Amino acid sequence: MLLFCAGLQKVQLSIYYEHSIFYISKRNPMPVSDAIKHTIRSQFGPEESDQVIRILEQYGTEAWHAQEELVHAGILELAKGDITSITGLVDEANRDYRNILYWLLFDEHGNPPPLPAIKADRTPKTPPDIPSQ
Repeated sequence: MLLFCAGLQKVQLSIYYEHSIFYISKRNPMPVSDAIKHTIRSQFGPEESDQVIRILEQYGTEAWHAQEELVHAGILELAKGDITSITGLVDEANRDYRNILYWLLFDEHGNPPPLPAIKADRTPKTPPDIPSQ
């Protein structure tokens, strides 16, 4: 186990070996930023706010977890004030945080973002080294 300081925060890293692969894991809960705490307090009551903060701290404990503040904000946006949804979204973020960021792009009807328009060039192509007939 390694312990080092990242900025002003102590981070505990565990290194473990499984199936011929070394894994690095940061097991400390990721603190929720003050901006996210303010958002939580505006959406939930005082008792629920502490519970929501504890749930959100479950994301950010692994070395591959990224963009913790953005993911926390995305979870709050997607949950729309429902604590049960927050728990499920944190579980999903722990599997793959990119899903949370992608789901933020959906519109209010649940439609995914439109794909970019691609125009296919349908003119026949002849390789330059083959003469045309």
